[in-house]
Amino acid sequence: MQSPISNINIPIEQVVSPEDAIKINTSLSNILGIQSAETNISNQNISVTYNPNITSLNSIKIGIERSGYLIKPSQLTLNVSGMTCGACVNHVETAIKTLPNTLKASVNLATERASIEYLPNSNDNIKEFIAAINYAGYIGSQTKDNESEINRLNKKTEIKSLKYKLISAAVGSIFIFLSTMTIFPWSNMVHSVPYIDILFLTIATIIQFWCGYIFYDSGLRSLKALAPNMNSLICIGTSVAYFYSVFVTFANLLYPSLLSTYNLQDHLFYDTSAMIITLILLGKYMETTARVKTSQSIRQLMQLQPQTATLVQGNINVSVDINSILEGQIILIHPGESIPIDGIVKSGHTNIDESMLTGESLPQYKIPGDSVFAGTINFTGSMTIEATKTSKNTLLSKIINLVEEAQASKAPIQILADKIASFFVPTILAIGIIVFLIWLIAGPEPSFIYASTALISVLIIACPCALGLATPTAIVTGTGKAAQLGILIKNAEALEHLSNVDTIIFDKTGTLTDGYLNIEQLISFGLPDNELLTIAAEAEIPSEHPIGKAICAAAKQKSLNLQSCRDFLSIPGMGISASVQDHLILIGNSKLMAHHGISTNHESSTMLHQTVIYISIDSKLSGLLLLNNNIKPSAKKMIFELKTMNKEVVLLSGDNEEACKYVAGQLQIETCIAEALPDYKFSYIKELQNTGKRTLMIGDGINDAPALAQSDLSIAMGAGTNIAIESAQVTLLRNDLSAIISAIKLSYVTTKTIKQNLFWAFFYNILLIPIAAGILYPLFSSGTNVPNYLEFILGNYGFLNPVMAAFAMAFSSITVVANSLRLKSFK
Repeated sequence: MQSPISNINIPIEQVVSPEDAIKINTSLSNILGIQSAETNISNQNISVTYNPNITSLNSIKIGIERSGYLIKPSQLTLNVSGMTCGACVNHVETAIKTLPNTLKASVNLATERASIEYLPNSNDNIKEFIAAINYAGYIGSQTKDNESEINRLNKKTEIKSLKYKLISAAVGSIFIFLSTMTIFPWSNMVHSVPYIDILFLTIATIIQFWCGYIFYDSGLRSLKALAPNMNSLICIGTSVAYFYSVFVTFANLLYPSLLSTYNLQDHLFYDTSAMIITLILLGKYMETTARVKTSQSIRQLMQLQPQTATLVQGNINVSVDINSILEGQIILIHPGESIPIDGIVKSGHTNIDESMLTGESLPQYKIPGDSVFAGTINFTGSMTIEATKTSKNTLLSKIINLVEEAQASKAPIQILADKIASFFVPTILAIGIIVFLIWLIAGPEPSFIYASTALISVLIIACPCALGLATPTAIVTGTGKAAQLGILIKNAEALEHLSNVDTIIFDKTGTLTDGYLNIEQLISFGLPDNELLTIAAEAEIPSEHPIGKAICAAAKQKSLNLQSCRDFLSIPGMGISASVQDHLILIGNSKLMAHHGISTNHESSTMLHQTVIYISIDSKLSGLLLLNNNIKPSAKKMIFELKTMNKEVVLLSGDNEEACKYVAGQLQIETCIAEALPDYKFSYIKELQNTGKRTLMIGDGINDAPALAQSDLSIAMGAGTNIAIESAQVTLLRNDLSAIISAIKLSYVTTKTIKQNLFWAFFYNILLIPIAAGILYPLFSSGTNVPNYLEFILGNYGFLNPVMAAFAMAFSSITVVANSLRLKSFK
């Protein structure tokens, strides 16, 4: 038989020379199963021919990364409906991973979404992934825009349908239940009605196949794909009760002696199948309603974004969809309207409510040149803005994407739970069949009734819905609550582990201090002060560092006319260099000056706890700036609370020693390391980790990016640089350090909730499955009677009533979701 051969084109980054191509080709050719690898420098692409039976796509990916390059995978998020338990999650992930170009797939039961990382090929990848999901027995689809996503999360159509079916099933099942229970005085009268069983059959059939259609639809599709799920168990369990009852009904009508001839019990289970479906529908209705609340935070964020904007085209104003707005276009915004896009004010003066971003309760006054953000509200005056982003790239969109990614991600404990759930359903099916055969063959009479009762109860009570919901509902609610508090957590693992860190390392400027540096004094050696400030500001225009921003702000305050610089270079831990009017400008600390052989003799000024910044023009010291910034009001209380949590606190800064010691002294931080370059910060974090410390780095600048990436966990301040924010797992949108305490406490509470949920889900199954299987029969068949108050639950001989099994199963899922929803009240 000929071995299968696959060919795939892999997008790659930073391949610029033939040497790069040779290096990658050599690395890949050493992997067993790869027949050829050809790297194309011009289109940044690698064509790989390989045998998928010998090597996987992930092995190829690892081979490329080991040679020092990165692939550029595409990402896709799809909606998946029809999932009910952890087994469903595993089945969908497995189906997606069977496609040869899939790198990673993560499915979340609570959000009903699949996050896919893949390598695009010549086919329609989206259709392929949706087809794979559909083939597995579920329904895949793609969300088109925010409005349709809000509708999906609201689940109004699903809840309405469940409500109608629940009411119908409840009315019918209660009628059958009350009519068939012999304890009621009217029971004999009801049974004397001619063909009453046909009426029961009619009602039960409607409940079974119309009200219970969702269980058959999903359950049978999953069985067809040989991947049974929770609905498969419900489908099989209720079908046994229903179809045996149908058989008995027609046997009594057509062949009255048939049952006695073959020693079969004349017993109807219509009440059992109908009540099971009713109770599970009730549980599903309550669970779905509760799960909508877990997604409330993401829906609120989406609703901040208006769907249309007023585009200015010459003298005409046109209402357009926000997705059609391009950078540079002019948008008109009236008082009371939400700002549709990120931009810069071109005309008009107004007050804007930015509380959704900054937490600042007071409106912010905006004038031409100021930045505004999508989702914020224009209060007082009309204005025009120039769009600086498209709708997909606004800050609000990034926040929504971060929250969605966090909610779609899996905590390590959830991966284990999903793996267990994937084996759970087949195992329960096997146990149910074994239990049925044991009671049928070896059990006392009426053996068929005992066997059927045990089978139905085992299948119904063991549904792993609670197990599948235990972790994702807590993660979704926890990350959503964090977003409401201005804390963006990138993934579930970060949320789970935040409370476990024992050493917290802070940068100083912009983290413990307010970041708004003030130029206390400018000392010029020859040039007029304004001329020196102009040169310095022009060199710092591209800078994202607080010092650069402070210099530019001082120039703006003096209304100095600034020109752009050339050859700007940020030198982490030292400063910047740039070309201004054909002069080489260096601005930075004493290390930068020393590196370029420029002498500095003004260290005494550091005794004032000020930051000293030197300005050099063409390798000659031309002046210096003395800057000061204030410790954040929330810093002292935050450090105190961290210490009460037994966290070790370290100040690790690139600033001068006196300035760092002053801040450390004010905040009572015992460990203070000053003048630390980025590579030292990186190695210091690594040293702490080597001694067994679990580290959390908190910073906001380019200097902090390597340390943020190395640390076990990291937090970036929202006012910091994009590089710092990209490197960190957690971002604080608001400049309030108390959010760090909130993040750690929320992590603790969320982890505790997950453990409670998992304990309940496992305990419930471990305790009730043996009872459902009939383990109590020996106790109550030897003369000891079931107490009267337990008869409805355990019958006369200790067999769990299948109706109570359905109630317990539904109750377990509701309990898990309700427990997770308690996180919404976290403060």
